Amino acid sequence: MKIALFESSGTMREITKKACSPRDTQWVEFEYFGESGIQSIQKDKYDAIITSKEFAQGSLADMVKHTRTSKLNKETPLFLFTSDLTQDAMDQAFDLGVTDVFFKQELPALADTLSKIATFPKSVEGAKVLLVEDNRAVSDYYSKILKSINCEVIQTDNCDAADAILKNESIELVVTDLNLEGGGQGQRIIHSMRHNETIIFNKIPIMVLSSISTLQVQTGLFFLGIDDFLMKPVLPLQFSLRAVNLIKKFRVYKQAEQHASELRDIAHYDKLTKIYNRHGFEDIASFCVANCQRQVNSVLGVMFIDLDEFKPVNDKHGHEAGDEVLIKVAKELKILLRDQDVLARWGGDEFVVLLNQCDVRFIQAICNRVKEAFDRKASEWFGVTASIGLAYGEPKNYQDILDYIKRADTKMYDEKKEKVRLNMKRYIEKNLKNDAALQAKSI
Repeated sequence: MKIALFESSGTMREITKKACSPRDTQWVEFEYFGESGIQSIQKDKYDAIITSKEFAQGSLADMVKHTRTSKLNKETPLFLFTSDLTQDAMDQAFDLGVTDVFFKQELPALADTLSKIATFPKSVEGAKVLLVEDNRAVSDYYSKILKSINCEVIQTDNCDAADAILKNESIELVVTDLNLEGGGQGQRIIHSMRHNETIIFNKIPIMVLSSISTLQVQTGLFFLGIDDFLMKPVLPLQFSLRAVNLIKKFRVYKQAEQHASELRDIAHYDKLTKIYNRHGFEDIASFCVANCQRQVNSVLGVMFIDLDEFKPVNDKHGHEAGDEVLIKVAKELKILLRDQDVLARWGGDEFVVLLNQCDVRFIQAICNRVKEAFDRKASEWFGVTASIGLAYGEPKNYQDILDYIKRADTKMYDEKKEKVRLNMKRYIEKNLKNDAALQAKSI
């Protein structure tokens, strides 16, 4: 990075260099803005120019004038470093063409700005930009500017090709002309993007470059959904800065969407089994109930599944083995269910299934298949079986989805109690037989 520093105080120049030196910075120092400064501005390209208002020789107005009329530095950021930070002084500096004004005690702020300039070419590195322009020479010119900030540029000259590129590439910025010969208007591209149902697709930023700059046209374009407008011919620095700004904003949006998606997954899905959790189940099941209410003679069924003999698995084989059983149970249930059915881990070793829009015979058949699966897989699942409660009927007979679950839960506990009773009965009968056998031997 190459920076020109115009400051009459040698001490201040040293302080500025030490406080504001991005990596690999080359400083070119001038005590005042004189002939040597003018020549340097005209023949050397700088990444930034820092100047003081208190020149021993030469004026700020002359310095800005020579900079803004030079071929190499007319777009170079020019920063005024001053101890006079009155409103009038700032207004005068901006009117002259200064990029920004810093108080001499604001070295950290100036350092931060210079650091951003130093990293600017790499800040959107790898971004894919779709450039739609039917004049090849103009398109190549814009492409060169975009490539200077490390963008990957895909060029085309018509709407149909642009549509195909947008569908097949991860575009982060669209730059388009309005008048495209033989391929429709730029408005068609904008309309196609902004009316797309894919959220991430219709959020891609759009910049229009056009020689048509009437207020009516610009207003219409912003209503249509563009993000920026530049009048041709564009200045390279202005174009690249705005492109970087749009790409950065889009990346922030994508990152926020990714985080939001992750939070939705955390809120709605069980981390272990990758199926719905209680909150996710209630959300989607409530929608299913409402949808079923609009169907004639449509029935919903809910299975409440509680694993039997699961605690001994954790106690004897460890929690990893218990987790593996839960994962396998979830996978097996997903195989048995249809796509429109809803499966959730209700908590601990409990699962809930919503059988959506079906009849009573189907509900009973699915319930039997689930019971058979548990019997069949018991040996693989460390002897774990299940108690299942079933509630079904038309939504009009239930208050809400929780009413279905409550009734299914009650029936599940009835089945579990019955299992305990039968197990106890078998245990007693077995002991009685053993006692009888012992008595027979003793006679």
